Amino acid sequence: MIFLDGRIQTIADAFETGGNAVSFVQITDGNINTTYKFSAVTDGCAKDYLLQKINTFVFKNPDELMLNIVSVTEF
Repeated sequence: MIFLDGRIQTIADAFETGGNAVSFVQITDGNINTTYKFSAVTDGCAKDYLLQKINTFVFKNPDELMLNIVSVTEF
């Protein structure tokens, strides 16, 4: 487990988990996107979240990709 650096902390905070992000670890099993698991603590209870950095070499239009994901999950 690695303590959050400023950049990852800022990104984690943008998701408004309601807790304080305290640590992260890179998930290296995937082969397309860069993935991190971070833990946020609220009232002494830790919850885990995943962050992914989209590989724009593979996914040329990340905005369209995200719109597709939103459309599918809203359906």
